[in-house]
Amino acid sequence: MKFKAERRTHQIICNDYPLYEGESYQDALQEWIKSNEEGLSLDWYYKGNLYRSSKRPVAVA
Repeated sequence: MKFKAERRTHQIICNDYPLYEGESYQDALQEWIKSNEEGLSLDWYYKGNLYRSSKRPVAVA
């Protein structure tokens, strides 16, 4: 018996809260742009690997 693998290829996460999970690159990109304009700290995963991050390096004083 074959099982179909779950295909959530794109995930956009903000502080461990998923904002988008799905297969559509266009939908993920729209969510990324909208959330980035709101100033959220985001991580975009593609097939389980980090694809983009909006986090900025922290300056040490």
